[in-house]
Amino acid sequence: MNATGEAPVSPAHLQILALQLSYNCFSACRPCVYACHPNRSRVMRADEAKAIIDQARTLALTKNFGFSGGEPFIHLDLLHELFRYVKDHYRYKMSISTNAYWAKSEAAAKGVLKELVDLGLWSLLVSVDDFHQEYVDVENVEHCVRAATELGVKCFMQSIETRSSRKTEDFKKSLRIPTDSELVEWASIPCDPVGRGEREIPAEDLILEWKVQPGICSMLKVWIVDPYGWVSACCGTAASDYLKVGNAFEEPLADIVHRANVNPLLNALAAWGGPFLLMDLLRDQGFPEFAGSLYTGPCHACHAVLGNREAVEKILPALDHRQLDLIMSRLVAQKQAYQHYQNKGKDSVWLPSPRLF
Repeated sequence: MNATGEAPVSPAHLQILALQLSYNCFSACRPCVYACHPNRSRVMRADEAKAIIDQARTLALTKNFGFSGGEPFIHLDLLHELFRYVKDHYRYKMSISTNAYWAKSEAAAKGVLKELVDLGLWSLLVSVDDFHQEYVDVENVEHCVRAATELGVKCFMQSIETRSSRKTEDFKKSLRIPTDSELVEWASIPCDPVGRGEREIPAEDLILEWKVQPGICSMLKVWIVDPYGWVSACCGTAASDYLKVGNAFEEPLADIVHRANVNPLLNALAAWGGPFLLMDLLRDQGFPEFAGSLYTGPCHACHAVLGNREAVEKILPALDHRQLDLIMSRLVAQKQAYQHYQNKGKDSVWLPSPRLF
């Protein structure tokens, strides 16, 4: 037991629950994997969201809920209601993704964020890149981040990049925000040819430099519930029915998570941090083109593999046959990945050999 009297959670089971309140957004960014726009989808109702939140206590989750979209701040009243519910019943920390369209001034941004901080907000995922800035003034991003850091809110800055776009380093240098603060972290995200990105970003502008290799990804670490109740087992950009593991409006979330945690295909993706093992097996089944191609990253590679149902169905029997081995490999790999993160990348990451399979 820890100081609060709770049983400690194994590093292999540290998982996050995120609610995608809608796919609605005032922007229609060209790389958007969900093809968001102002009236893209229904909005998750408060009672639906609360029912899912109530079920989270039956799972081995970190004490942090995420809210994403679309643009969650479009539904500010709903955010207030859900934040208040979580604070009153669970006191978990909460995170929101945003493009900062709403931060018209620093004072306005501080007013919006202060209410949420008082209810449990601890971090923001803030988009800033050439594509979001086609719709949102970069000053809004500056207002948002300056206000957030003054309030002690962590800001994870995310920039989507293509060959011709400005890069993360460009924004780090140009934005008038406290870039050296411990409350500000940056990530570069290559544009994946998924959703609107596949249609509106020229293929020659994609950064196709990633070769298939094992790594670390969010598979079976993040549970995302979309506005229609469908649960995805990762937060990546790959779009596939193989990654939809059930509907939280129709069956208990615990049943969905348990089923996903023993799914051989998902465990293979989680253990190798992407489709490395799958491509190795596909090569043996007469699909060498997957392993021989270049991708923008592991999510693009996963999207390419899982988008070919004929290929996936060829290797499912082999994965099913080694279900227990795959589950154990994933648990060990996730524990090692957690330790690697705790050691700030100073040690090596253990990964199982694909030749075991």
